[in-house]
Amino acid sequence: MVDGDTTGLDPVLTEHFRLAGLTHLVAVSGTNCSILIGSVLLVLRRFGVRPWACGAAGALVLLVFVAVARPSPSVLRAALMAAIALAALASGRPRQALPSLSAALLALLLWDPELARNAGFAMSVLATAALLVIAPPWAEALRRRRVPAGIAESVAVAAAAHVVTAPVIAAISGRVSLVAIPANVLAEPVVASATVLGFAAAVVSPLWLGPARLLADLAGWPCRWLAWVAHFFGGLHGATLTWPGGGAGGLALLVLCAGLLAVALRAGPRRSLAAAAITALFVLIPVRSITSGWPARGWIFVACDVGQGDALVLSAGPHAAVAIDAGPDPVAVDRCLHDLAVSNIPLLILSHDHLDHVAGISGVLHGRHVGRVLTGPLEDPPSGVHLVQAALRAHGLQSATAAVGQSFDVGRVHLDVLAPAVAFHNTRSDPNNSSLVLRATIDGKRIMLPGDAEIDAQRSLVESGVDLRADVLKIPHHGSAYSDPAFLAGVGAQLGVISVGLHNDYGHPSPLLLTEMARLGVPMRRTDRDGDVAVIDDHGSISTVVRGTRASTVGLGGTERRAQWPHSAAAATRALGQPMPTVSGGNARMGSCPLGPSASTICPQSYRASSCSPAMRNCSWVAPSARSPPQLVARIRRLSSPSAPGARSRGLSCTNWSGRRCSAMPVWS
Repeated sequence: MVDGDTTGLDPVLTEHFRLAGLTHLVAVSGTNCSILIGSVLLVLRRFGVRPWACGAAGALVLLVFVAVARPSPSVLRAALMAAIALAALASGRPRQALPSLSAALLALLLWDPELARNAGFAMSVLATAALLVIAPPWAEALRRRRVPAGIAESVAVAAAAHVVTAPVIAAISGRVSLVAIPANVLAEPVVASATVLGFAAAVVSPLWLGPARLLADLAGWPCRWLAWVAHFFGGLHGATLTWPGGGAGGLALLVLCAGLLAVALRAGPRRSLAAAAITALFVLIPVRSITSGWPARGWIFVACDVGQGDALVLSAGPHAAVAIDAGPDPVAVDRCLHDLAVSNIPLLILSHDHLDHVAGISGVLHGRHVGRVLTGPLEDPPSGVHLVQAALRAHGLQSATAAVGQSFDVGRVHLDVLAPAVAFHNTRSDPNNSSLVLRATIDGKRIMLPGDAEIDAQRSLVESGVDLRADVLKIPHHGSAYSDPAFLAGVGAQLGVISVGLHNDYGHPSPLLLTEMARLGVPMRRTDRDGDVAVIDDHGSISTVVRGTRASTVGLGGTERRAQWPHSAAAATRALGQPMPTVSGGNARMGSCPLGPSASTICPQSYRASSCSPAMRNCSWVAPSARSPPQLVARIRRLSSPSAPGARSRGLSCTNWSGRRCSAMPVWS
């Protein structure tokens, strides 16, 4: 709150602050400066200090604040906005604040015209102007109607800041918060104490650590309240409303806000405030939550839409589930589990340690009871291993290795560990082939969960003679081309589910894989097109309910859902102090295909076995990758081998490419 450094903040809590409209509290803004300088001015004026001396003291505090928060452009802008607002107050001429703000704004734009396109700068200016122009008369109007002074001022400040910044936020995010005003009203009373105590701790700590620790402990109590407010409002179903983005959406919301303000002026502030609160908290949010149709009634299995990765959930009873993998991002997996009302995870299984399966583990652990944690036999790559161990240690948990032949019963879920008997070595990808292969049975329905197992592991399973039959198949390795047709046919699934990210860099799902599944007649669901995918036991038959990508990505900070590797890689790099290993395939490079989404949402009808397919939004071509070292492939595997007696695949064979690698084989993760 003092210096805007959120690198150590729980990413789920950070997202809840954003959804609740409280982001300004954890970012350096004019509010921080105003609170600190205002506190100093209040004390000095109490002792009758002259205005010029108050201004000098405020300037000194401002300089110390800039030093503590580091003089980045955002900090300097925030300091300037606060200085303009409070200098006028200190001089005893509050009417000079707005002309001073306008002059400073023009000077900054002349100095750096690019600020005109900076959303943060726009919100800082608008919020400062709202505090100077709109908030005082609103607070006075509420006080005239016998609203207590403290409540009147906090409501006026929160409402004014939200109204003027909402169009900008809507333009850049495509969302409008319905809870920002009540959340800010509840947060406002403790913001000053947390900021002042935290700033004092930061200033004292280099000189005297004991008192600084005491000040930080005292500041922690109001911060706990702020965290609760953020979790409560940021976690509400329907806390934000979808809104058209871009300039047109921002202007439309601006017009709507102006119209609502005109109506409010006629109805009176108190009635308008009550009507807005009742509409948002007791009508819009509950109705949208009830009518969303999620979580789906009778769900037994959900593939969460977490981007390019796996986060799978098996229903073990009311508010309880078995979680398989955690995806690449803690915010995404926490959102999915929260929306499924899962608060108890008796068993968490991590199939292998690639970041697209484990980097979101802090989101699984966030605010939930987790019992037992199981992992695969191969501790590789080190980045994922250390990330998991650190997260488990922070929650007092330890992991154990699952062994072939083990069975687990968790509520209504029965789990069998089918593979691997030992870790794979010297394969195309040892971590992928060493993925835990599980079969879950829920109410008589079987679900095959092969992780990222590739051809070596799949063929080993087929040759072992183990019963592979299942009603639902989670497609291995996000739809990679490295799958054995005999394994896919041996499962004999009624439904296939692909957990894959939109516009991923790896060409998933492969056209060859989709062609083979279409030849087998298996309907497909994909998280990149369908959002969260829930499998339903519908009176003995299998059906699905999908949430849609717009609904399943609320809170992820944008609709362009890529693999999210930079966030996870950065987290792993900070934890390990070393660069992330590359994950892309040798001699493969991916590019975006200008194709719209397929009209089919159930089962692909036909696919051309080429680098672009109507069922995928990527095209691939053979070329060296800048992201990975060269890799020689000793043997090209034939994907069009018979998948069942008397059956032949119509997909392209690698042998048809004159020794070149298939363009649908780009994955190395």
